[in-house]
Amino acid sequence: MPAKPKSIVYIRPDTIGDLVLFSSAVAPLLAEWPDARHTLVVRPAYAELAPLFPRKLGWKRVPINPFAQKPSECRAERAALLAELDALAPDLIVAPTLNRTWLEIAVAAHFRGVRSVVLGSRSVDPIFETALRLELGIDAGAAFGETVPVADGVRDVDAQHRLVEHLLGKSMPAALPSVEIPAAAAKQARGLLAERRLETRDWAAVFPGGLANVQVKAWPAERFAELVAWLEGDLKIPTLLLAHEDEKVVVEGVADAVQRRLGRRPAIWLGREGEIPLLAALLAEARFYVGHDTGAMHLAGAAGRPVAGIFGGGHWPRFRPAARQAVSIIQPMPCFGCNWDCHFVDGPCVKTLTTANVRLGVEHLLSHEAEAFDRVIEARNLSDETLRLVAASAPRYARLQADRIDRQHKIEELKNEANIKDDEIALLKGETDFKDGEIASLKEETDLKDGEIASLKEETNIKDGEIAALKKETDAKDAEIAALKKETDFKDGEIGSLKKETDAKDAEIAALKGESDTKDAEIDALKRVCNEREALIVKLDGHIKEFQAIVAEKDIHIANLDRDRAAAAARVKVAEEAAETATTARTKVEAVLQEDVSTRNHKVGDYVTAALTREIKDVNGQVIFPRGTETQLRITELQPHGGLITAVVGRRLKLRLGTPDQLPLKLAVVERVMRRITRPQRAEVAYIDVSAPGRPAYGLRSPLPSS
Repeated sequence: MPAKPKSIVYIRPDTIGDLVLFSSAVAPLLAEWPDARHTLVVRPAYAELAPLFPRKLGWKRVPINPFAQKPSECRAERAALLAELDALAPDLIVAPTLNRTWLEIAVAAHFRGVRSVVLGSRSVDPIFETALRLELGIDAGAAFGETVPVADGVRDVDAQHRLVEHLLGKSMPAALPSVEIPAAAAKQARGLLAERRLETRDWAAVFPGGLANVQVKAWPAERFAELVAWLEGDLKIPTLLLAHEDEKVVVEGVADAVQRRLGRRPAIWLGREGEIPLLAALLAEARFYVGHDTGAMHLAGAAGRPVAGIFGGGHWPRFRPAARQAVSIIQPMPCFGCNWDCHFVDGPCVKTLTTANVRLGVEHLLSHEAEAFDRVIEARNLSDETLRLVAASAPRYARLQADRIDRQHKIEELKNEANIKDDEIALLKGETDFKDGEIASLKEETDLKDGEIASLKEETNIKDGEIAALKKETDAKDAEIAALKKETDFKDGEIGSLKKETDAKDAEIAALKGESDTKDAEIDALKRVCNEREALIVKLDGHIKEFQAIVAEKDIHIANLDRDRAAAAARVKVAEEAAETATTARTKVEAVLQEDVSTRNHKVGDYVTAALTREIKDVNGQVIFPRGTETQLRITELQPHGGLITAVVGRRLKLRLGTPDQLPLKLAVVERVMRRITRPQRAEVAYIDVSAPGRPAYGLRSPLPSS
């Protein structure tokens, strides 16, 4: 059993019918892997199908048509897609289409190491295979890790079922394609039908369009007109012609032909971009579908309606309708499987089908509306000789086509190589142009430098003239300086003489100043000594005055100490007398405390017993403690503790009396408490606490149920 993936990417760049058939695979995969992220990669136009699929399925639009574009023609789009898929971190890549394109292979090759599964072993178009190898360096045959084999002639819906079983690693019940019609689209469809006077399940959906991708499989418009005239004229079944607005000419041609036959035009609906959900809603309201093998046919079947499809041999029987009630009308020919590369250009396998052949299919639908069926109606409109001729020419045409493809393959290789060379030449030419530009720029810069040099040279010559003039002026200045120097030397001699004389005077002044400084120092020293003597005299005078004050204070303190000593002696005597008195009192207290406790308790017990032998009545006059024998109400035990007394009356009632004082008051409080106790509680009284007469309390042995 494969591990459950967390992020799955399905690559489906094909069209409406393929995606509708794929719904049969989406449903079981979503159910088996509900916690995984499921992402479907489609072309933008086909993302319109999203409202018809489960909301859990994510849709990623990619603006690439790998059936028409080469990898080199959409490099930016391919890079953007791969970056977006990288963000999804897929751990499973699935290519569920039998018609392989380079896009699935490029994605699978990008995610090497990730589980990748491809449906069928068909090879990609040789032209695209060459492009993959030359442009992306990818080997198309090695891109996918797992291949689900599909034999020729298997219906696409059955191939999808095999893919599901392979992915899940177990057998699964087969399922038909199914779409969910949005409520808004259903409402809009009913409104459009009402405008055309068509009632639900009472009209036929006729589809002469749907040939945008394969024009060769068109059934003639005149025969569509015959079919509509038969439905409306003979069977009285209203019809609605449906197609895309781009196919208006085809639909109008059918309508005009019907008018010529019946004298009236059938109803028409032409869809626009973004209206695939509305088309599905309209088809779901039809009685049945008849028309080309198109996406609309598969939509009708997935919406639960019977379908009659007009088929050619291009892909037969791969796209036979997968519906509960289905009829396929076909003209067998030896050239079937041509992939719509028709040997005869105009698709005789479709053009030779008559209105009578299609009427047989419609009649079968109408005659078996309650049954499930999948019928193939084979027309025999071609002679045996014609079929033999086709059979003989088909292989030769196939060989010619193969040879043409091989030649085209080679041409594409050569063209690709030429493109590579052209790119290299363009690159080299670009580099050369860039170098030429650099050279021109350098030459221009050199010319500019030459101009600057000439300008600088001219400026230098001017400077040289200025320098020569300055040199002459400098020589004159030098002569003047020499004359001034001689004069200065003479002045220097005079100054030297004056300086010597000045130095002698300075020395004499310095000697006198030194002697004066010495005298000043001696005077300052004598002045300091005098100041110190004067300060000492003042200080000593202050000390004498302080000492006299201290002596006076000492005398006063001694007198106070004498008084305090006498008072202390008196207090000691009083304390001794008090101590003697306290000793005597303690002795008396100890004697009192030594009184016989048992005797005192006995007295208390007798008092309480005597008090309790009286009748105590409650508030209703009922006797609480009836008069009895002395032993019944007698205190059976006294429990003194820390000066507090608890009296046990009889076998169970405890009276907490506290200290042995105020006994009459405490027993009176006991009576009041007993009167307030209800009859059911009396037998359960455990204690009465009157140690504080003002705040009595009592307790029960067990709580009684509330009444």
